[in-house]
Amino acid sequence: MKLKVFQSISQGFEIIIKNKIILAFSVLYAVITCLYVYINVYTPKIPTFNLNIFWFALVSIFLALVITKLSYDAINGNISISEAINLSLKKFIFVIIATIIYTIIGTIGLIFLVIPGIFLFNKFIFATYPILLNNEKIIDSFKKSWNIMKGNWWRVFGLHLLFLLPIVVLSVVSSLIHIGGATYTALAIDFIWALLSALLIITFTVAYVQLSEREVTREIEKEEGKK
Repeated sequence: MKLKVFQSISQGFEIIIKNKIILAFSVLYAVITCLYVYINVYTPKIPTFNLNIFWFALVSIFLALVITKLSYDAINGNISISEAINLSLKKFIFVIIATIIYTIIGTIGLIFLVIPGIFLFNKFIFATYPILLNNEKIIDSFKKSWNIMKGNWWRVFGLHLLFLLPIVVLSVVSSLIHIGGATYTALAIDFIWALLSALLIITFTVAYVQLSEREVTREIEKEEGKK
């Protein structure tokens, strides 16, 4: 079964619109992103710049985990804020480690020949999801990401581009507007692309569920074929 790209996007929109809790966390994610941009890009403070990047990265990853878990629960029909927060805290360090490994693998690929880096970054794009949602170990989560991507590399890549391109365009536009002196207008545009980033997290959760179900179906078919 192939990933249904536009169905994933549609379901992502439906989740964020119909679930006020997920919308609230998505808005919080966007606000924190705008705050970071304002402090470190529009009015940078050199002495605290590196520290701000560090804390922003940690908070962003944590909120992304909470949004992912809430979205996963929304798909299954039962949302719990406390469970999402507790699980995100419990799995936080493991996700950080997996993210570092993911970055190293992709960067090595980029250094040698750009294309292998792009291939690996996309192939392991779901590496953190099994850790959070399926209680998988780090190595097993990379294996699962590799397996569920079989036959869907281009579809997932295309799904990513559908979000990444407008995010990049909007961020460039906001930077140009800021240079022109309209900082608050730039921040309003930053808020839009940051909220779009939150929607990307939700949509990729939908895609992960689709591909995981496909993998389970394939394994069942294999077992039945052996009988």
